[in-house]
Formats: sequence, C-alpha cells, structure tokens
Amino acid sequence: MLGVCKNPQETIMQEVRGESFFEGQSRIPLLEEVPRGCSPPTRRPNSEEREAALADMLYLLGHKKKIKEKYGDEGLTGAFRQRHEMVLQFLRAQRRKENFGLRRRRVALGIANSHGRGMHTARMMIQWELQWIEGREISRGQQGGGDGRIVTWFEDEGVLLAAREYIMRTGESKYTYSFLSALLIL
Repeated sequence: MLGVCKNPQETIMQEVRGESFFEGQSRIPLLEEVPRGCSPPTRRPNSEEREAALADMLYLLGHKKKIKEKYGDEGLTGAFRQRHEMVLQFLRAQRRKENFGLRRRRVALGIANSHGRGMHTARMMIQWELQWIEGREISRGQQGGGDGRIVTWFEDEGVLLAAREYIMRTGESKYTYSFLSALLIL
C-alpha cells in the first residue's frame, strides 16, 4: 500500500456510511500500511534537457557580464550563488555512472551535505534544478524580509517621530527601561 493513492470516492463513501479506515481490524496498522494522499507526479527532465541546462549554467557562472545582465547589479552573491553552484553540481552528479541507479533525492542529499546542509536543502535543490531547466532562473531566498525597505525600526519614520516625542516629553534619563517599554508599546 506504500505510495498508492486511495480512491477519493471510496473514502467519501466510507465517511458517509460512518466507517473508518481502521474499522474491523484487530490492530492498528503500521504507518506504511496507511493510505496517504498523493500529489501529482513531477515531470522528470530527460538527459538532453539536463545537458542543455548544464551547458547554460556553466556559461553563466563563467561570465561576469552575463551574470550582471541576468541578475542586475546584485549579481550572484552569498547563498544565491551557492544555490547555483549546488544545482550545477547536482546536474553534473546525475551524469556520473556511479549515481545512475540512485534516486535523485539521495544524490541531492550528498551534495547538500557537502555544503553543510541537510534534507530540506536537498529537496529544494531538486526544485531549483527543475526551475533552472524550465525557465533558466532560480528563485532568490526570502530570508531577511525580501526587498529590505526598512532595515531597522529607527528607519521607520513613525517610530522615529514617536521616539523623539517621548524623549522631549520625559527628558533624557540614564534609565532606558521606560524608553524601551514605550517603544514596545507602540
């Protein structure tokens, strides 16, 4: 029963009749025996698509001018560059003979571990590879707020005005606890 989708119509009819999945069983089934919902299978790229994507990735990472054209002045820095390098390694690793029979997730986990990352990065690496093959672009990470308009609270005009007003009203004091609590109340 592992990896098999249960017919949704059958599940609905069981619920209408008041039956449960475990009814009539003398024991609680193992997790592998319980049917689970299935997502549609993802399209696996063929070898020609992978080879073309690998060539494009090599070309991009080897030319600073192309990086600037594609990603602007920010370019490829930090974790975003590391994503591209991991996808490049993943595309190369899938070509190797010793990885031929292995699952893609296992190959991705080996690459993620070599970068000090874990299973989440391995799963994401498969998604990044598909993004690169389909659209020749990998999504940027959103950590740090994304666009970075407001770096700190004191760069927000409303908070800055409230802090100035509070300091003018109470005067400067060596005790900052009341000031900090006033900022937190805002």
